[in-house]
Amino acid sequence: MARRIAALLAVVGILGVILLTFDKSLQQYAPSHFDALIAFVVIDFALAALIVIKPRRTTLTLVVGWSLLRIILQIGDVLLGSNLGFQSNAQFANYLFNPLYPVEGNPPGVPGALLDVMLLLQLATIGLGWRARKRIT
Repeated sequence: MARRIAALLAVVGILGVILLTFDKSLQQYAPSHFDALIAFVVIDFALAALIVIKPRRTTLTLVVGWSLLRIILQIGDVLLGSNLGFQSNAQFANYLFNPLYPVEGNPPGVPGALLDVMLLLQLATIGLGWRARKRIT
């Protein structure tokens, strides 16, 4: 099960790299969020490697906590919409999570589709990580 959890974390990291590459709005209007996403991707890959090397209860707890924190931060980002030049936080939420929302300069589905998949994968990581954690004594 540790390899599945590591794979989920790695896919989240890869999606983060794709987001960093193709979300031109992120780079232009929210450089601090761009930098934070770089750190998130590094942590995702580091935890993926760690969970393969040391699939212990502590490591699994760390993975579950990290995935939960990522979800909270991604959803909490919605509250910053007005600060980033959006007319409302709802418009920013639409930009972040609606895969059909067109963003000038970005390929279709960026960032919405990527963030939606990342959230789902993080939920799966939490579920698998918690189950695996319970099995280790």
